[in-house]
Amino acid sequence: MVWKVLDTRDIPLKCRSLPASERMKIYKKLTKTYKKPSDIPQGSLGMVRPMGLIDQAMVALFYAFILGVPLTAVPCLTIAGFYLGKGWAMALFGFYVALAIVPMAKDKRKEWIEGRLLQLLYHYSSYKVVWASSIEPYKNIPAIGSGGPHGVFPLGAVMSIPAMNEFLGIDFVGGMASVVFSTPGMRSIGSIGGIDVGKKSVQKAILDEGKTVGIVSDGISGCFASANGTDEYLAIEDKKGISKMALRNGLNIAVVHWFGNSVCLEPKVDSFGFLKTLSRKLKMSVFFFTGRFFLPIPTRDPIVMCIGESIIVKKKIENPSKEEVEAVHKKVVEAHRKLFDEFKGAYGGVYGGKELVICS
Repeated sequence: MVWKVLDTRDIPLKCRSLPASERMKIYKKLTKTYKKPSDIPQGSLGMVRPMGLIDQAMVALFYAFILGVPLTAVPCLTIAGFYLGKGWAMALFGFYVALAIVPMAKDKRKEWIEGRLLQLLYHYSSYKVVWASSIEPYKNIPAIGSGGPHGVFPLGAVMSIPAMNEFLGIDFVGGMASVVFSTPGMRSIGSIGGIDVGKKSVQKAILDEGKTVGIVSDGISGCFASANGTDEYLAIEDKKGISKMALRNGLNIAVVHWFGNSVCLEPKVDSFGFLKTLSRKLKMSVFFFTGRFFLPIPTRDPIVMCIGESIIVKKKIENPSKEEVEAVHKKVVEAHRKLFDEFKGAYGGVYGGKELVICS
C-alpha cells in the first residue's frame, strides 16, 4: 500500500472543458505517491497558495450567501420590523420564504465539477486529497463513509462530494441534515450531490442505486465540540449508527478526516450548553460564528481530505448485537485517530501540537 496526494491547485483551469477521460489522465500525472505518511514533507499539506483578489471576492460572496443569509435572517427581520416598518419587514420575510421554497435541482454533480465556482472553492482552501491506495479495489463497491470533524460548517465534506466523484471515480453523494434543504441560502449546496441523511434515504442510495454515501459522523455535536479548546475534537464516542448500518447491510466503511475544517470558522457558544440542547431538539445548529474579517466567510486555512484504509465488513448481520456494533465502532474510532496522528505533521501549522479528542 502507498499513499497518494493530489493538490487541486496544480490542476489547470482548462481541465474543466476536457472530456472526463482526458481530465483523469491529467489528475494521475499530477498525483504524487509516498510509501508512508511520514514521507510527505512536513507542513506541505498545510501550505496556502496565492490567489487573486477578484477570485477571492467571488468565493467570499458565495460563502456570504450560503452561510450569511441563514445567520443574519433573524437580526435582519428584527431590525426591519422595528426601524423600517411592517411593509419592509413583510417584504423581507417574503424574500426569505422564496429562498426557502423555490424548487432547486437535486443532483448537479457534473455541472459543479465542470464549473468554475468549484475550482475557485478548491483554490481558496488550497484543497488537497490524500488517499490510501488500498481503497482503490473497493471504489466501485457501494459503501458508507464516516467523516469528520463537522466544525461550524463541513466545508471539507461539501467539497469532498465532487472530489470523490472526479478524482477517485467513485459514485459518491453526501448525507446532509434535512434542514439544509429548506434553509435559505444554504440549501443551494444540496445540488452538489447531497441527499437527506435519514436512514431510509441513505439505504436507498447505497442498496438500490449503488452509490457510496458519506456522512459527517459527529453532526450537530461536532459544531459545539469544535469550540472546546485547542485540540481537535470529534464527537463520535456514542454515535454508532454507521457501524450498525454497515453490519446490517454488509457495507464497508470509508474513514475520512478533514484537516482545516474545524479552524476556518470560529463558533461562539454559551458555556451553559443551552444552545447545544436547543440545537439537538430542533435538529439544526443554533449559534453564532465568525470567520475572515469577523464575517461568515471561512478563513483561507487549507482543507485536506485524508481517506484511510477501508474497514471491511465481511458479512451481513440482520440483528447485530451490542458487542458486534461496539467492535466495529471501535475500529472506526481507531481509524480516525490513526489518520489524524499520521497526517497532522504533514499538515503542520495549527495542527503541530494538537491531539484528537474523541468525545460525545
